[in-house]
Amino acid sequence: MAYAPTARRALVRDGLAAWCALTSQSQVLRSEDMLPAAMEETYSVLQDATRRRTALFDFDVPFRGEPTPIAPFLGRASVMVNVKFDDPVTLEQLPGLQNLLSEFSAQGLHVLAFPTDQGWFEADDSNTLRLKFKSVYNFGQYPISVVFDKVDLLGGNALPLYSWLTKTLPNPWGVKRLVFDYEKFLVDGSGNVLRRYPRKFSPLAMVPDVRAALAGEPLPAESAQLQQAWQDAKREAVKSEYAFKPGLNVYDLGARHPEWRRDSYTSVHIFMNGQLTKQIMANDSFSNDELMEAAANNTLSASSQQYLVSQQPTVPCQPVRKQGVATRALVS
Repeated sequence: MAYAPTARRALVRDGLAAWCALTSQSQVLRSEDMLPAAMEETYSVLQDATRRRTALFDFDVPFRGEPTPIAPFLGRASVMVNVKFDDPVTLEQLPGLQNLLSEFSAQGLHVLAFPTDQGWFEADDSNTLRLKFKSVYNFGQYPISVVFDKVDLLGGNALPLYSWLTKTLPNPWGVKRLVFDYEKFLVDGSGNVLRRYPRKFSPLAMVPDVRAALAGEPLPAESAQLQQAWQDAKREAVKSEYAFKPGLNVYDLGARHPEWRRDSYTSVHIFMNGQLTKQIMANDSFSNDELMEAAANNTLSASSQQYLVSQQPTVPCQPVRKQGVATRALVS
């Protein structure tokens, strides 16, 4: 016997209430003795739905300063992408993602965008980034296109969602972490990770995959274009300044971002060319002026007074430059 969606929801509600009432009275009955045939069908639907949902639904995402369950942001199919506003490929990737949404958002496609300070540094705070993505690319319309708070995506403090994504679907040469900005993951409505795409792969070339995911059908075979894009990405990862490079622009301990976790920090580490040179103790509040003074007191050279520090005091991982030599201060 089949039931309309409204009737099925009512059966689920009434059936669960009946289940709770009977079990509270310690009545040990088999489901077929306790539930009518209609409830048996609905109960099997619930079991199947629970069985099909993956671990994706267990994760939180950083949104407006708070860990928030991911479920409201997911669509019938979703694209998850790590974004960087100042990356040159943003000029191609964001319009492409917007075109995907224009064509498929009515069918249930959502795009979840995750910015990070890791890799190529970006001084804007999370709210400023959301405004810039919205004003320049018209990207940011809850819930179909959302820019989340800046957060680590690699290393020891990586967002658990991204640790799970990258381990669930490593890239074609076996790397279980992000290599570039704008790596895209396509997931279906049950949270299955279907396919991974490299930085320069055009979102417009994802149309056949997105269409299949929305229809609940198997994805078409990997295109020659996608295979070539991954080969190009592997070569580019060696030389590109936009690649994530552990020890150079990504550190294992990462940084606790105060927009999500407002913990007071106790020390500042000054790095030059990837090497720890000095640790300076700090109070619960540590301004840019104090960071500049701490960096200037570094004993690397007598000319170390020339520093330029980001004017974003809420960013815990700030670039410090001494006479053209890039250094980095990490708050821990």
